[in-house]
Amino acid sequence: MLQTERNSAIELLRIFAGLAIIVLHFNFWNLHVVDLTTGLTQKVLLILEAICVCAVNVFILISGYCSANSRKVNVSRLVNLIIQTSAFSFIFAVLGSIMHDSWQIKRIIGSLLPVNYYVILYVALMFIAPFINIVMDRLSKACMKKFIWIVMCVFSIYPTLIDVLEEVLGKTFMGLNSISIKGSIEGYTVINFMLIYTMGVYIRKSDLVKKINNSILKISVISSIVAIFIWHEILPKSAYNYSSPLVILEACIIFMIFAKMDFKQRFINFVAPASFTCFLIHGYFLIWIGKYVPIEDSFCYVMLLLSVCLVGIYVVSVVVMMIWNFMSKHLFAVVVDKLPIIKVEEK
Repeated sequence: MLQTERNSAIELLRIFAGLAIIVLHFNFWNLHVVDLTTGLTQKVLLILEAICVCAVNVFILISGYCSANSRKVNVSRLVNLIIQTSAFSFIFAVLGSIMHDSWQIKRIIGSLLPVNYYVILYVALMFIAPFINIVMDRLSKACMKKFIWIVMCVFSIYPTLIDVLEEVLGKTFMGLNSISIKGSIEGYTVINFMLIYTMGVYIRKSDLVKKINNSILKISVISSIVAIFIWHEILPKSAYNYSSPLVILEACIIFMIFAKMDFKQRFINFVAPASFTCFLIHGYFLIWIGKYVPIEDSFCYVMLLLSVCLVGIYVVSVVVMMIWNFMSKHLFAVVVDKLPIIKVEEK
């Protein structure tokens, strides 16, 4: 399919999700700016966190929605993702060694492994996805709705209640959660990926994008953002779990808001695939920024720094994507691109 044939609104959503990941890791994971600020600056960052926390779920929702009718596994595409993950990890490990004049051979060799939870879980999900599609296709609309409610209760609502209970009581109840013996693991599980993917398929097959009007979606997304923000103020440990029903709901609402737009724009379709590259490389840049750029507790300074990070890292991601696509087009043509497409046959 040509790039211009894709719904640019959904491609724009990919860009939003890629930028949202930068915000999340700017706030906590890499730079911890939230912990270094106070007052208005901190509150604004936490509001942005409440808006962006659904980013990973959005990526999976898009896959579920766009692949709802697929009956095949594109092995070469998945291998490409794994190789790309390893290649970028290796390149940045070497660059880091050059910059710091410190060569740790074990670290460099270890960087060749595709250590990225999203990539590994996504690849696992894509092998299962065609079977999810078949099951959903054979269910009536009433059964699909019932199924969605069941899996949401079992793998989102109940685990979240246990997370909240543990946070309130300050205890860990091993074996009480329906996700794993160690709890929901904040949604970093293939179970959550399968749940979100199934939600995307359900949105497509039940035609929810057309059924729910914009006014309801706008009110719902504002309500979910406020609810997540308040939740974090009261129970910060469980508020941002990817398996949280509020975070999942927010992702679904934001997805439907974008999907309703349905327009075509060549430039957006061209730069949107860089969202995956952004996901892979943004952390390295944020780490370098953390080492060389001072963080000041000033609203204007922090917002300017965040804006520069968002624009700068995504622009670099587009350039890196173009270079990678050019190289892989020639390097993978002999082997990777010839890997089979696994088709799921139905009797």
